[in-house]
Amino acid sequence: MAARLLIWIFTCLSRYDSNMTLPTLAGLKVRLCPKSAADARSDYRWQKDAELMALNGNEPLRESFLDYLTLSAADYGTANGMEMFAIRTLSENRHIGNCALYQLDHAAGEAQLGITLGERDCWGHGYGHDAMMTMVNYALESLGLVRLHLKTLENNDRARRCFEKCGFSPYGKLLHEGHQYILMELRAASMPSPAEDQAPGKMLS
Repeated sequence: MAARLLIWIFTCLSRYDSNMTLPTLAGLKVRLCPKSAADARSDYRWQKDAELMALNGNEPLRESFLDYLTLSAADYGTANGMEMFAIRTLSENRHIGNCALYQLDHAAGEAQLGITLGERDCWGHGYGHDAMMTMVNYALESLGLVRLHLKTLENNDRARRCFEKCGFSPYGKLLHEGHQYILMELRAASMPSPAEDQAPGKMLS
């Protein structure tokens, strides 16, 4: 029984590594890396955090770690029109959050962008802004997208200020499951071309 359980755990964890076709992207403070099995514990811890989940209007996980692996491991990487990356610090290679493109539509040139910065001691130090700009430049320059959009809770002022600093602007509101969201978008035509040495989002691999 113990051997079967270990095999099952290994199989679930290996799904984190099953979509390693994504590039590694270089920022100024962080790098965005393909998701790996090493991310599972921190991902689970963040999704169990009620305060952190409330910032996105979500409920915390109630499943066990093993159930979480079964339900979520297959969703990482490039599944279902999604590209998900781990946010790692350049200085310590520490996993501090995740950043993703959802509903990726190459024909329309659009995608939804989402970010979670799970480690509280990294808030307010520019990591989130750098991760966002790295993902934005990758989406526009490497993938050739022309529009990115996202939603943020109306009362999440810190997130909204970060998104505005990255070039996003409000275009509407959404009431969903009792939460009021601000809808924001960024269009490629409105983005200035950064200097070559100040342009995060270069592919390292």
